[in-house]
Parts: sequence; structure tokens; C-alpha cells
Amino acid sequence: MLYQTTRNKIDSVTARRTLLDERTSDGGFYVPLKLPQFSAAELDGLCKQPTCQIVARIVNLFFDTKLSAWDVECAIGKMPFNIAELNQKILFVQLWNNSAGSFDGICTRIANLICAEQSAPTNWMKIVLRIAFLFAIYGSICNGGIKQFDVSVEAGDFSAPMAVWYARRMGLPVKRIICAELEQSAAWDLLHHGQMSISGSDTNGSIAEAERLIYSVLGMENAKLFADAIQGCSVFRVAPSHLEELSKGFFVSVVGNERINSLIGNVYKTYAYILDPVTALSYAGVQDYRTKSGEIFPTIILSADSPVDHTQRIVQAAAIHQADILKFIKKQ
Repeated sequence: MLYQTTRNKIDSVTARRTLLDERTSDGGFYVPLKLPQFSAAELDGLCKQPTCQIVARIVNLFFDTKLSAWDVECAIGKMPFNIAELNQKILFVQLWNNSAGSFDGICTRIANLICAEQSAPTNWMKIVLRIAFLFAIYGSICNGGIKQFDVSVEAGDFSAPMAVWYARRMGLPVKRIICAELEQSAAWDLLHHGQMSISGSDTNGSIAEAERLIYSVLGMENAKLFADAIQGCSVFRVAPSHLEELSKGFFVSVVGNERINSLIGNVYKTYAYILDPVTALSYAGVQDYRTKSGEIFPTIILSADSPVDHTQRIVQAAAIHQADILKFIKKQ
């Protein structure tokens, strides 16, 4: 696969560069020159394959590699995630529940498989692996009759929502992408109001990865304006006629820390399930979307953080002991 930059349609680069460089030489982001597409029949065939075969297939598409299912299984285990289902059609996908011990660990192991120059995985590598896992997750749940679903993720730098967006464009039947933000409004302002104000203190935490979305939907000139707004700590505005196109299929929720703590405690009391703060944030986003829309679709919540990584906060929020968290982990 060849890639180009969000700021230059002339030059193209090989997949290898996306594994080594976080950004392109002109400061932009790598985007696929042509995104792979699956027809309904092809998707059905793909999802009948074992999990590691699906992951290998998607990774190979993006990086021009020849990984086998055995390669992937040896690196990250036969089942690199666990799905915990609550009622109300909520599926927590534990991307941390694997032999690598975390989603970042999986990214590092796969990156080392396909790139001799070992380094920390780039954001694009992480986006591709989220895409691969989404296809593998669908393969695990479609036999249960789930044919369309929502996905809820932390907005963050927008790399997680971007992965879901790419997966949907490739043919995965994602209905709604729910993005939850923690006491910020960058994604909310962009996708609900069509503008985003950047201050000096926001530049490192802003949704910079949304440049890929803006480029793909609104074109290079708008992507450059977005990048300039982040760099210059100014305001980016979307033309009113383009806002609906940009925000199509997205829902954004802004959630406070107090509510997250309350959710951690309530979910533990009700379901004996322990949420880490990031997963609780995504769960709050699902609640907000369902309350506003009145729709209840099966919803996948991608959980990249283990509760062990947030022991102190969970102990306080759920009024439990550290030993209870460890027991919970062992049962998963």
C-alpha cells in the first residue's frame, strides 16, 4: 500500500515510513492512497476466519507484509482480547487482557515483527491494529446475531475514533462512533459546532489526529487550515455546508471526573464488573448517546487500560480493596 500526506497530494511513500515516522516530512499525517474495501460477501468470509488470521490479513493490507496467523499468534497469543458482556447490549472488549499485558504491548510486538528497525509503535501502527481488532471482534460476535453495532472510545487525540472511522469505511457495519471527552470540548466543538479554538495550553492535548478525518472528508485545503489553527493557537472553522458531512456517524459526549468515579462505583455494585477510568468515560458516552437518541444498539467499548493500572482511583471510587481488583483480573 502507498501513502500520501494530508498536506501534499503529489508525493507518495511506502508503508514502511508509517512504521518509522510519526509524521510526514511536511508535518502532516500519513493517509492511505487507497483504502481497502470489503464487500458484504468478503466481510462474511473474513469474519469466519480465526482471530489471528483476521488480524494478520488486515495488517498485511496496510503494511504490505506477509504475516501468517501463526506469526501473530506467537507474538500476541491465540486470543489477544477478551469480551465481557453486560446487559443493555454493552460489550467491553479488553484489549489489555492478553499475553502482552496491554494494548501498547501488542502494538510493540507486532511492530517488531514487521519492522527490523525496532522503535516505539507510531500512532498509525496503533490505528491499524485497532482496525484489525475491530474486524476480529466482529468475527467473534457476528455469529451471535449482531449485524450492526456502535463503538465507543475515548476521543483523546482522535486516533481511536479515526480507527473506527476507517474500519467503517472499509465495510465494517458500524452505525455510530461515540467519542467521549474528559472535561474538554475540542471534539465536541469540532463535530457539533464546526469550529475549534486552540489555546497555547491545548496544543499537545488537542485532537490533532482529526487532520486525517478532515483531509479525507473535506480535502487538503481544510486539513491545512486545521493544522495551521493548531500550530498558531487560533480558531478552525468548518463551512456550515460541510459540517453535516464531517460529523456524519459521530456522537461526542463531554464527561466530568465526578461522574466517572460514580460510574465505576455503580457498575461494580450492579454487575461486579470493574471499570478503569478510561473505560468508564467511554461507557458514559454510551449512556449519553442512548439518552439523547433513544436508540439502543449493541455497543462495543474498546478498553485499552487494565484496572490494575488505575488501582488507587478504583479503590476510592468503588470502595473496594486492591485484592478485589486482582481477583477480578484473574476471572476475566
